[in-house]
Amino acid sequence: MPAGARIGIVGGGLLGMTLARRFARAGLAPTILESAPATAGLASPASIGSFT
Repeated sequence: MPAGARIGIVGGGLLGMTLARRFARAGLAPTILESAPATAGLASPASIGSFT
């Protein structure tokens, strides 16, 4: 792939963020597409009542 090529990554979980970092370090331009209001996927914090 040519340097600066744009890459789309579906999902902002741990794998998506890891891929974005690796692509960026390789000189590519990744964009993470996430439908949730926060990133981290299943590793994101959850709230139950007043507990996080």
